[in-house]
Amino acid sequence: MSLGELIYTVLFVTAALGGAVAIVAGLVFGVHFEPRVRRIASSWLPVLLLFGFAASTLVSGRNASLYGLGGAFGDIGPGRGVWILRISTALAVGGSLLLVAAAVLRRANTQAAAKPLFFAFLSYFFFAYVFSGLLGTELAISHKTFYPLAVVCALYFTCDQNYEDLIRKVRDSLLVFLLVGLALIPVMPDLVLQKGYSGFVPGLTFRYWGLASHANNIGPLAIAFFLLMWWLPYRRRALTILAVATSSATLLLAQSKTAFVAAIFVAMFFAVRWWFLAVFRNKSGRTGSAIAIGFGMFVVTTVLVAAVADAYSYPLEYLLGKIQGRGTMFTGREQIWSITVAEWERNPLFGYGPDLWGDAFSARYGYLGIASNAHNQLFDTLGAAGVFGVMSLAIYLAALCYYAVLLAGPSKGASVALVAFLLIRCITEVPLKTINITTSDFFMQALILGIFMRAAMAKADVALLPRARILNLSGGAV
Repeated sequence: MSLGELIYTVLFVTAALGGAVAIVAGLVFGVHFEPRVRRIASSWLPVLLLFGFAASTLVSGRNASLYGLGGAFGDIGPGRGVWILRISTALAVGGSLLLVAAAVLRRANTQAAAKPLFFAFLSYFFFAYVFSGLLGTELAISHKTFYPLAVVCALYFTCDQNYEDLIRKVRDSLLVFLLVGLALIPVMPDLVLQKGYSGFVPGLTFRYWGLASHANNIGPLAIAFFLLMWWLPYRRRALTILAVATSSATLLLAQSKTAFVAAIFVAMFFAVRWWFLAVFRNKSGRTGSAIAIGFGMFVVTTVLVAAVADAYSYPLEYLLGKIQGRGTMFTGREQIWSITVAEWERNPLFGYGPDLWGDAFSARYGYLGIASNAHNQLFDTLGAAGVFGVMSLAIYLAALCYYAVLLAGPSKGASVALVAFLLIRCITEVPLKTINITTSDFFMQALILGIFMRAAMAKADVALLPRARILNLSGGAV
């Protein structure tokens, strides 16, 4: 053995032993301080994800006006922005694993209220990313695939914590995030503005990106912030006015068609909800008839439209045929969808794999720097994960809808609006893509999962209070 090989072996063994000691020390620390860590760290976990991609964008030196020009755009190579993403990823994943390990070692008791949503996510994650990565057309599996799973597991094992604390921290962090982005317009315009863009807002010759990775990502964040503020309002009127003005300005300047349409539907939802509550609420305060009538109207309308359009036969071929006849409306997305469906036909059960519309795939069809996904959640999941992926996606969406309705009362309708907004985005975007934790889409998905699981636990605890009091009065165990 040469001197160089000996030094390398010594360094490798030292690093391995040091890593093992660090893991053991971390587990001991986590078990001992687990209640405090669970209460504090879990609520800051989504904020850490937000900080990661915001800070990396801030130091990236990007020029948003060069969007679509490939290598001329963005932070290329191991620059400061990439290292910030790596550090924030390491902190988020490491903290998540610590929370999960400590909970498992303590045999933490997780109530059934959060399990359906958690297991629905697990089904979607494994079929859409793990099995498709192993059995898809292109093999694509690595340790990074499981980073999102670690974060969601940490949110699940800490779902007994106060959900309002989580909402409050993310709400306030989003306000700072949006305010900083707007403040950078006169200071660093190339970083936050895509100049020379002619959108749907008259007089605006630019498109606002803020500290997000694209204008189509900053708009949804503004709507999510507004809905969190609706769920948990500010106590001070001045803060409420500032928050509404900030989210409205962000949404307007971003000129994101999907976000703008979603905002209109959200506003209509709240208007209809107010009307139902005003008309149908009786003296006992029940709103069952209102919900039944609203849901019935939705189902009947959907069935009638589908019947008239003959959408039951060969739905994918039908949809593609109709879309291809209206190319201007979808700004070229129909070509991307056609390519995606063609890849699905090569492997109908498991699809192409998670690398569908990655850099290599996009470059093959001339979409590098233009398309990083199929611009539709259904097509993207179908092409990447096949039939099994779409089935798991349907289960996941059904669980989200169920929890949204379950929490409609405590959230004053914000839970339903959040999921409705998510579904609308699925038409032209991929908000449920779960392969990278350093994106705004995963941030929003993790946020919704965390809040829903915590709020469901809180609702279940409140429902059990009367029974617990009865048992206590009768001398039974509580």
